[in-house]
Amino acid sequence: MNKNQYLAKLCLTGLLGLASSQIWAGVQTGPLNTSLTYADLALDSSENTTKHFTNINMFILDSTLNLNQVTGDDLGKIKLQVTTKGIFGNQDQDPRYRNMWMSGTGSWSAGWLASNELSDYQISQITWDKSWLNNSLDTVIGRTNPRKYFLYNYCQNFALCIDPIKGAMGAAGFNYGYWSAYGKYHVNDKLYLHSGIFEVNTDDWLNQKHGLDFSFHHGKGWLTVFGAGYKINDSSKIEAFYFNNSSKNKNALTGEVYKNTDGFNIRMNYDFVDKPFGVFANYSRITESNYPMKGTWEAGVHCYHCLFNQRISAKVGQTELHPYYTVLTERANGVDQAKNTYVSIDTNFKYKNLSVGPFVQYFFSSDNFWLSTQKPIKHNVVVGAAVTLSIF
Repeated sequence: MNKNQYLAKLCLTGLLGLASSQIWAGVQTGPLNTSLTYADLALDSSENTTKHFTNINMFILDSTLNLNQVTGDDLGKIKLQVTTKGIFGNQDQDPRYRNMWMSGTGSWSAGWLASNELSDYQISQITWDKSWLNNSLDTVIGRTNPRKYFLYNYCQNFALCIDPIKGAMGAAGFNYGYWSAYGKYHVNDKLYLHSGIFEVNTDDWLNQKHGLDFSFHHGKGWLTVFGAGYKINDSSKIEAFYFNNSSKNKNALTGEVYKNTDGFNIRMNYDFVDKPFGVFANYSRITESNYPMKGTWEAGVHCYHCLFNQRISAKVGQTELHPYYTVLTERANGVDQAKNTYVSIDTNFKYKNLSVGPFVQYFFSSDNFWLSTQKPIKHNVVVGAAVTLSIF
């Protein structure tokens, strides 16, 4: 073990020690509140270039230290999140390999989460959260992920809440944290405005730095986001935001270097009062024509207590590539599809702390965004299940 590896493990041990008293006791008392969750995603598809079946899983440790209870003053909270690999995952989807499992499903799908980009452990959040002005202003400073604040899950199954706009934003998955500053102002009980600036840093993802590199010299760029939301009722809202990613990228077809990728997103969900139905929708557009993905839309419906007294949901959606990337895929493997259309259906079964969410997705004329199958895909079916277990 070299010096850097030793220091990394030492830092991790110290951070986990912050929550150790609560973990071993398994209780939530005093100023420190800790929870441990197990999440698992299993997927199967006939159209991909590696194994048909894949599995990815992780443990998620969340710990919150309430400084108000420690000092007696209104000092906010310190939040820590650490993710670790589970024991049942495979490595077919290592991001350093071109032929990833998700390639056969078209651009963004349930298979996106199967990229298996987790390092052995990852510190995904260390923040100071504080409310000001009689709780009308919330601020977050530290290491966190923009998806926590701007890409809320309007659907119910985390495997199906995948939005291609996050790639243009320069934000890897939730288990990666970036230097960030975020603020949310509650204009009234219904309307809120929020904004944030986040470091664009893919080094943790590619080089598996475990979230322990706290330097500022990565030089990738910054993501700025401005948004507003309106709460329709206790379980319904509509939200919109604009983003700009200042990092430099290169057009894979022309070689043109570009930066300041921007775009916008509108998403909503509405649950009918005193009725077992709800609807949801999402629309994203990326205005930078050099970026591969052009946009996406989807719409769906929830029916609560409709299947063995459980929820069942269905949705339809479509993603679209910018023209240059359609040309690139056609030259690479003969796939000339600019759009990828899909439908899905999912449900959820709960027993105490265990939640099991099976789903099926069907794809029409996939665009083959990941260029791996070397043949047009007329249709594809992905069957999967998302499992979460709250350990304590």
